[in-house]
Amino acid sequence: SNRLAKVYNDDFVGAASYNIFVGVAVATIFGAAFFFDLFWPERHETPAIKLAWKISAVVVTVMLLGDALTLTIIVATKTARIGGVEKERAKELLKLFEKPPLSYRKDAEAIASVVFVWLGFPATVGR
Repeated sequence: SNRLAKVYNDDFVGAASYNIFVGVAVATIFGAAFFFDLFWPERHETPAIKLAWKISAVVVTVMLLGDALTLTIIVATKTARIGGVEKERAKELLKLFEKPPLSYRKDAEAIASVVFVWLGFPATVGR
């Protein structure tokens, strides 16, 4: 048979993609605030602008919490799977390509992504 094996890991790819999006959103909001304070410390913002900054900060912080929880749950409880081929062929392929493991909790890079998102969370929340 000429069937191709396919790795199904959409849950992790989706969570990792959202992690990147949230990282950019956090950097945009808090990075902009940092640079405005750095270059224009004497500026005066209207109450509407101050409220917009606060709302934006809360929104990206909640997004980051959701990201951290999602990534943690997926890495701790989910696995990738191989489809498109018989089980015996899948086992052969797994012996050839041992890395990354199908179980996300056994994948050092996946674990590192969870550790870093949780290290970044208090840094985002703290002031």
